[in-house]
Amino acid sequence: MKLLIRTLVCIGLITLLLSYIDPRSVLASLRSIDLRYLVLVTGIWLVNQFLLTLRWQLLLKPLGFTIKYYALFMSTISGNFLSLVVPGEYGVDVMRFWDLKKHSRQNAKPAVSLLMDRILGFLSCVFMGMVMIIPAYNCVQNKTMVFVICGFVLFLTVVLFAIFNESFLRIVNMLSNNSRFRKFTLKVSEAIMLYKAHTKIVIKAFCLSIVSRILMIFGIYVFSISLGWELNPIYFFIFIPIILILLAIPVSIQNLGTRDLLYIYFFSQVGIEPQYSLALSVAIFSWVIIKSLLCGLVFLFVKRNYRVAETA
Repeated sequence: MKLLIRTLVCIGLITLLLSYIDPRSVLASLRSIDLRYLVLVTGIWLVNQFLLTLRWQLLLKPLGFTIKYYALFMSTISGNFLSLVVPGEYGVDVMRFWDLKKHSRQNAKPAVSLLMDRILGFLSCVFMGMVMIIPAYNCVQNKTMVFVICGFVLFLTVVLFAIFNESFLRIVNMLSNNSRFRKFTLKVSEAIMLYKAHTKIVIKAFCLSIVSRILMIFGIYVFSISLGWELNPIYFFIFIPIILILLAIPVSIQNLGTRDLLYIYFFSQVGIEPQYSLALSVAIFSWVIIKSLLCGLVFLFVKRNYRVAETA
């Protein structure tokens, strides 16, 4: 049922976009893309994969796992292939969980490491959104939108602080009648209690998350340059963290339509016409598809053999 709803939402959003924007103008913009910049984009993406793998390796240490970096990196790359069928960035999580579960014969600890990894990634977006509020107020003419973003970021900040509060989680768990939600909050609580004893590792992992997000945003900025944009990069650092937070909600299949509308709305605030914003979104999505297919070669032909140390 959920898949059907997301499919209908996806079709509806794409239909809306095609009725509002002339596809020929989008295609004309895409034809003008400078493919030389894609080499730089690919390099940025590879460096980002190295950093994301290093973050996960750090988060595995408090759980008692000592695994070679190469094996973890191959799981990360292979997971990009699964992103073709798994919503958002969660294909990487699925691949990592499968590999670690297979070789460690455990369920809880791999899930805890990936949950913490995902929390830190989300937290980095919220942090960047908070930092960029002042530049947004000075650079964006639509002050109402800036105040809405500010309120949204503050709300998420409060939620994240609450999540990291054991007493709050315990109360939520007691009040909830949903067994799945209770299990989830218990896992979150266990992860937080475990990682609280390893603050330095969490700080290092969070710093890696910030650097990773900066690289991702810079990669999108390079994409815009390849399409002939001459927009100040500050706007990408203002808008993209909010877009990434909103895209974490799986509204449509692979965020088709949702991503496009968000790009059109936010970049229209700084004078970018809808067809150019849509062209940027389509170009990024096309590159993601090609990149994911190439990662399928790693998924199919490279063995991901972990040497899992004894776990605590």
